[in-house]
Amino acid sequence: MCDQRPNGELKCCNDKDSNCFVKVHKNRTRGQTNTICYCDRYCKFTNDCCEDVDEVLELCNRPRDCLISNWEPWGKCSAKCGFGIMKRTRNVLQFPENGGKRCPPFKQTRGCNLNLICEKRERKHKTAIILPISFRRPKFGSYFYENILPAEKYNNNPETTKRTKLSPTYSYCVHYKVTHKMQNCEGTWAGKLESSDPICVECQSRVMDDGHCKGEGKIGVKTRWKALSLNRCRGDWIRLGPIIPNCTCGEKQFTNFVFV
Repeated sequence: MCDQRPNGELKCCNDKDSNCFVKVHKNRTRGQTNTICYCDRYCKFTNDCCEDVDEVLELCNRPRDCLISNWEPWGKCSAKCGFGIMKRTRNVLQFPENGGKRCPPFKQTRGCNLNLICEKRERKHKTAIILPISFRRPKFGSYFYENILPAEKYNNNPETTKRTKLSPTYSYCVHYKVTHKMQNCEGTWAGKLESSDPICVECQSRVMDDGHCKGEGKIGVKTRWKALSLNRCRGDWIRLGPIIPNCTCGEKQFTNFVFV
C-alpha cells in the first residue's frame, strides 16, 4: 500500500508519476506475477490506485514542520591571536512543507579573544632592550632601571640589607649570536656585539613578565635587539639554546649584557 511505514515512508507523489507504485502481494491470480497499484493523483483517472491512496494523500498534504539537528561544536577562532570569530552550524533534516514551521537559523557566529596567546607570542618576538652587565641589579634591594645608572656593588652589611627591605633577585641566562648591527653602535658599549663572539644576556626577576624577559626569542629564530639610550643602535641576533636557570652572565669567553 501507499503507506509503507514503519519499514519505509509514505509514498507522497503529485500529478502523474509512473514510478510511484507499490507491488501488491494479495488477490493475485495463480501463475501471474505480482500486480502493482499506484499512489500518484493520476491513478484516479486510470483506476489503478492503491486502496489507501486517499488517506495517504491527506497525510502527505498536512503541514510538515522543519526538523533540524543539534548544534555541532564551535569551530576554531579565525585569529591566531587577538580578536576573531568562531562559527558553528547544524543541519536541516527536513524542510517545511505545506505551510509547516520555518527552519530556525542553522549558522551562528560569536567573537573570540586570544589576547593571552598574543601576549606570549609578542613577548618572544618583541625587540629585546639591553644594557651592559654592569647594570645588573644587586642581589637584594628595590632598584629600578629608570635612573639608568650602573648598579651599586652589593655588600653583606646587615644595615644595608635592612634598608633595602630584603627583595631577593634571581636570574637566568640566554645565549645569542649577533647577525646584524647598525653602524651607529660602533664606538659605544654596544660595539662589543660582534658576530664572532658569543653573547650572554642575563634576565633578572625584577624585569620579568610572567617569568620571562621581553624579547628573549625562541631557539634558532632571528629576533631584534636594541641598545638602551643609544640612538639608532640596534640589530638582529639568533637565540642559540634554552635558558640556563639560576645563572648570571659573567664568563670571560662571552660578551655579557642584561635585559631591561
